[in-house]
Amino acid sequence: MHRYETLSSTAEEFMGGWLKALTSGPDEETMKKLDGLLDTGVKLHTGGGLSGVHQFQGVPEVKKHLESERARYGGGLTHTTRVLGANEDTDVVFLMIESKPSSMTDHTSPFIEVLKLDIMLDDGTRKISSITSRRHLSSSELAKLAGGNPMGKVLTAPSPMRLVESRQEGVTPEMIGDFAHAYCDARTSASADRHELAVHLDNVFEMYDPLGLVPLLKSSDEVTDEAKAHAGIVGKDLLLERMGKMLKRYDVETCLRDTATSRDSNVGFVHWYAQVTTKSPSLEIEGLPGVDEGDGQCFVVEGLDVVIFDKEGGVRAVWGFRDPMDWERDLMR
Repeated sequence: MHRYETLSSTAEEFMGGWLKALTSGPDEETMKKLDGLLDTGVKLHTGGGLSGVHQFQGVPEVKKHLESERARYGGGLTHTTRVLGANEDTDVVFLMIESKPSSMTDHTSPFIEVLKLDIMLDDGTRKISSITSRRHLSSSELAKLAGGNPMGKVLTAPSPMRLVESRQEGVTPEMIGDFAHAYCDARTSASADRHELAVHLDNVFEMYDPLGLVPLLKSSDEVTDEAKAHAGIVGKDLLLERMGKMLKRYDVETCLRDTATSRDSNVGFVHWYAQVTTKSPSLEIEGLPGVDEGDGQCFVVEGLDVVIFDKEGGVRAVWGFRDPMDWERDLMR
């Protein structure tokens, strides 16, 4: 079996147990299945939602996390793996998971989570050493941010699945690698080369950033239908402009952690990590508020992004799954 297939089958076997634990609880049979694939010192790094970023280590702590997640939703979600991508050079697998409430209403909608698995393949053994996950806000969290108003259905970013296409050859490592390097360089103060990034984006490119919903949800002003329709969606020109303005407010060092590709669809994945230092906290960007902290405050933002390619190899869309910026954390408290 080729390495890509070994990574994929290991991830699929793991997700069978993982999703069952989220739905039915991590019972003895399910944990036995997961124990066979998890390294004893496995690290779990989760983010997204209103609970913030959390880190766990060891199988017992992972089990506690699964128990708390199952309790949070009461088993009332149906989880489906929509896209899988792997990198046989770094032995990682990314998975895009759709979680759908069992009882769908006008005020509920599915939300998306991306998982990245670091897998050790040595002498026939298969062990997952690290799990990183980021997800979108759920309908209930969106409603909570909106003060209890059931706005989740209206203000949830469209699912990436609407642009995912099956392809015989999929995405090549070179395609996602070239884009990822340009993407990270454009978000780094030392390079800030947005021209190179622009070359990769097609003319109808859109960036879907669900945390862009937060200012709208917290606004005391009346929200127009047009604002709802475009909440969290940024076109090519505005994205490049906003990146430049962000680098005026912050010093940013963005590092590329990993990439992966799907062999049977138009999807790639990017894992990035940014060290951010405020330098002009009061500077407004496209109406976004300033922050209370003074100059020199540091924080980390990490993201797992889904990249959708068009038929010509350009980037049609990016769905961002990232930690909040400082001003977003303030709004989400």
